[in-house]
Amino acid sequence: MRTKKTACTWGRSDRTAVGVVAMLRRGCWAAVPVGTIESLIADGRVVDFASGGTVYTEADAERLAVVMHGLLRVYMHAGDGRQVTVRYVRAGDLLGVPALIGGPAPVFVQAVTNGTAFFFDIDRVRRIAHGDASAADQRRPRRMVCSIGPKPSCFDPL
Repeated sequence: MRTKKTACTWGRSDRTAVGVVAMLRRGCWAAVPVGTIESLIADGRVVDFASGGTVYTEADAERLAVVMHGLLRVYMHAGDGRQVTVRYVRAGDLLGVPALIGGPAPVFVQAVTNGTAFFFDIDRVRRIAHGDASAADQRRPRRMVCSIGPKPSCFDPL
């Protein structure tokens, strides 16, 4: 007998600050105090994106987001004009961490499906990271990318 998989529902219908905080409290964000998370999301915004649309380009300012639902493709242009996919970003994944840490990267982000992302105010994130050790833990960004996502039993339907 096959078990029916169900989609993760966190973040799908709750576009409020409470919903974003609840989503971010999963995985390694659980160690970050709720007050810090609330500070990190202040002045951020929820953005919907349409399948096939460009979410941002290399010419845009650095951005940091968590995908609430949908699928994004991060890609670069090769010297011969081809597009080279760097990674796919699914519900729960962070987008823009390398740029936040190392500066802008020559990447483009395209929506593979319709979806929604929460974009942080990047200046606020930097200010908080400089003043709050729990938000600025240098080991944390890599773990966040790997473990903030849905539980393995969940999936993001295309």
